[in-house]
Amino acid sequence: MEIKQNNVHKYQWIDFGRCIAILLVIMVHTGQHFADSDFLKNLTVKGANGVQLFFILSAFTLFNSYEKRFDSDGESRNIFFFIRRVFRIAPLYTISAIFYTLVEVCINGFHSVAYWKVIVNIIYLNGIILPAINYIPPGGWSIGTEMLFYLLIPTLFKLIKTFKGAFYFLLITILLSNIINFADKFLIEKFTNHDYNSLRSWSLYFWLPNQLPVFAFGIFLYKGFTRFGEWNKLSSFFLVLSILLFFILSQFKFSLEYPYYFFQEEYAFSIIFCLFILGIKNFKFEGIFSKLLLKIGQYSFSMYLSHFIVINIFVYYFKSLNLNTGDFYYSIIYILIVSVTFLISSFLFRFEKIGIRYGNNLIKRFQKDNNVSG
Repeated sequence: MEIKQNNVHKYQWIDFGRCIAILLVIMVHTGQHFADSDFLKNLTVKGANGVQLFFILSAFTLFNSYEKRFDSDGESRNIFFFIRRVFRIAPLYTISAIFYTLVEVCINGFHSVAYWKVIVNIIYLNGIILPAINYIPPGGWSIGTEMLFYLLIPTLFKLIKTFKGAFYFLLITILLSNIINFADKFLIEKFTNHDYNSLRSWSLYFWLPNQLPVFAFGIFLYKGFTRFGEWNKLSSFFLVLSILLFFILSQFKFSLEYPYYFFQEEYAFSIIFCLFILGIKNFKFEGIFSKLLLKIGQYSFSMYLSHFIVINIFVYYFKSLNLNTGDFYYSIIYILIVSVTFLISSFLFRFEKIGIRYGNNLIKRFQKDNNVSG
């Protein structure tokens, strides 16, 4: 079921979704330093779920891309799929890892860095080697987790053929995720001195078994997209509902006691984001402001990697000024951080394009060689 919409229209709403995702991620990391009121603190902390929106959009676009190229790529479809994915991410991600390592060395000294963890992150094994899952570059856990999901795409594409199959897969992943977390809790408390909830807050939250249901929501959305088309008249309702639910749930504190709560925060926000996507998928993005938001979506990966250093610089200089804090103050700082990150990312995006171009050229070379040998 390849999406049969106009390509420009299709990618506009996806870029807009990525824009919202990165703005949420920046929101939470800015709020950790500048949020003042309890309402704002509760609201900004839920921006962490922007990563889940990234995952949902990723699963959706990966299934669509894999299906769109299924015939044209032929028997080499899997290797071409992985080449496209790796070369889109690798150049900027590697530069980011080197940059943040140098920053750490300059501030805290050569011996402050666990270099083996950096290497593990650069070769995308941090999703497997959990002590390194979220080290350098910051936020690298989501890249490692997504890389593992990439490996599953060819198999999942073969197994999940229908909307009903996607629904069953979603339920199975939620069940398996809970079983794995139950088992983790038992084993950790039985055979180690570690606190389960402390590990759950970090590595056990980040790794793929815990995040796979979120990707499953994206597959579910993709397989049901033509069916959801029947609900186009309700798009405004879905959009308003998703925004209201986000604000309401932002004031609700989900417990970290994962095994005792089958339905977790990331699942709740995944449903909200699916409703949000159904609300925006027919938008026509016109005007300067809309184009700016779409551009933010296009730069979202660059902004994800670069916003950490921007926030740290703002924290260093603005905190030293001892300015009055408050929600309005946070809003000004947030807009400034987003703006500076956007400007930096407009330059960094070139490295993404270089990687994409090199990957595409490599695929063309493979195809040419195969045609000659054939």
